[in-house]
Amino acid sequence: MSSMSAATPASGSRRASNPVQLVSDVVERDERAPVLVPLAVSPRRAAQYLGVGHDAIYQLLNQGRLRSVKLGRRRLIPLSELERFLADELC
Repeated sequence: MSSMSAATPASGSRRASNPVQLVSDVVERDERAPVLVPLAVSPRRAAQYLGVGHDAIYQLLNQGRLRSVKLGRRRLIPLSELERFLADELC
């Protein structure tokens, strides 16, 4: 049996259909099982993290303002690259 179960927000302040949720909202904490955090995400997931449309992410990629790697047919954006981009935009 798996110790993972979907949790529903108790306060109702967060919609259940929110695609970006905290790990603690989705996974029941188990000290024996490590929580895996991705090193890189798809352009669509990056758009969700930044709260923009995926077209904006592809535009930033085409302009060279956001870097990515291609593995096979997948394009991945390292989370460190998203952090770098945001830090550069704040300056």
